[in-house]
Amino acid sequence: MCFEDRYAAYTITRALAPNRVVETGIAHGVSSTYILAALAAEGAQGSLISIDRSDDPRIGQMVPLEFHDRWTTHIGNSLDLLPDILAELGTIDLFIHDSLHHYRHVRSEFDLVWPHLRPGGVLMAHDILQNNAFPRFLHRHRTEIDVSLTNINLGLIRKRDE
Repeated sequence: MCFEDRYAAYTITRALAPNRVVETGIAHGVSSTYILAALAAEGAQGSLISIDRSDDPRIGQMVPLEFHDRWTTHIGNSLDLLPDILAELGTIDLFIHDSLHHYRHVRSEFDLVWPHLRPGGVLMAHDILQNNAFPRFLHRHRTEIDVSLTNINLGLIRKRDE
């Protein structure tokens, strides 16, 4: 993610004050650090669950040790791991997609996460121009969406409050 997208993740995390955040795609952990810093700034007990398919030892290396107590990582395919993680969590407040950007993968992540996203929760997706999964998801779920925003590369959806 570029700086603007990381700042958006930080700002949304601060605004939502979420208890449960799930992200797919860790890489070096820069975006994870922004999310964790926002959680810490709120003074809340929120936590971040991150998934990456790479077992590269550099995964998450940029995340400061002070944030590790509220950060859990899982290595493997998000489509394999998300069902169990989401079943254990029940509901989540914020989901951030920045993993494999192939249409089928993005759509599958969205479909897995959406039922677990609490009303008023936010789905955030990076690299939305790489395929049409994001606009198709918007169209399919338009009656459940309170607001959506996009910039060149980032899409945000707020699930309608019940």
